[in-house]
Amino acid sequence: MSDILTTVGRLVSGHPMVMHAANDNKGVQKTFKDGSLMFTQSVGIAFAKGAETHWNQTQWGMAIYAAAQAAFPQGQHGAPTFAWKITDGDSAVPNKKGNKPCDREGYPGHWVLFATSCFPTPTYHAGRYAAHEVIQNKDEIKAGDYVRLSFNVSGNGSTDSPGMYINPVMLELTRAGIQIISANAPDASAAFGGSAGVLPQGAMVDTNVQPVTPVTPVTAAVVTPVQAAVTTPVQPATDLVQPQTLTPGVVTPPPVIAPPVVEESYIIDGVTHTKAALLAMPGWTEAHLANLTKA
Repeated sequence: MSDILTTVGRLVSGHPMVMHAANDNKGVQKTFKDGSLMFTQSVGIAFAKGAETHWNQTQWGMAIYAAAQAAFPQGQHGAPTFAWKITDGDSAVPNKKGNKPCDREGYPGHWVLFATSCFPTPTYHAGRYAAHEVIQNKDEIKAGDYVRLSFNVSGNGSTDSPGMYINPVMLELTRAGIQIISANAPDASAAFGGSAGVLPQGAMVDTNVQPVTPVTPVTAAVVTPVQAAVTTPVQPATDLVQPQTLTPGVVTPPPVIAPPVVEESYIIDGVTHTKAALLAMPGWTEAHLANLTKA
């Protein structure tokens, strides 16, 4: 089957360039036939639901469903345990780790497609597709960005756990989005902030390196403008006494501090987004904001 190109979706999990050890159900890293260790990368891309009632009614979903029918003519694809690699983002059914799709940022209201490969996926900025323009710095793409995926699909050939392989071919970084921070990310404050580290007795410290101490914010002193001295100009000697003219000093008025500007924000799926960030997203206009809840 020829490669399939998706519409624009949001990268909600994984990274096309970051590899991880591929472990089996027992936590043992898998190997290739030559004995070398296996690493994989995976991406989860969320596509907004439309009028369809099932993902197989979408453009990319129809292609996956047709491939499954061809790969499993005996109807295995109809089993509820068939591994489609597609998740309903509104589902409240927890996975093996106890996480519900509907509780994850970016999932509700979307179909989430997962694609996995044993190699990094070539990734390009929109409109820059030359071979030398493939993205080299993994930090140029993050969870929350909007992307398009070119992939191919095939049956996994398994009789015990039938399912589909969703193989990423190329990925386009269409537009930067608001970053999604993993709920499983470690909290440094929770880990270290509750107590101070005490050096063990006899610790061999480097006295040339001073310890870092918390910086206490310093309140700037209020400076009162000083009036310039008043001087009397010297008049040339004449027979007539001229009246003295006093030149007042120039006093600089205190600066006028404008009140802080509060940027208009909206709440989507429990996450607060600024108006500017939403209007910067592809296809968004003022009309899209009319029915959103303001923060």
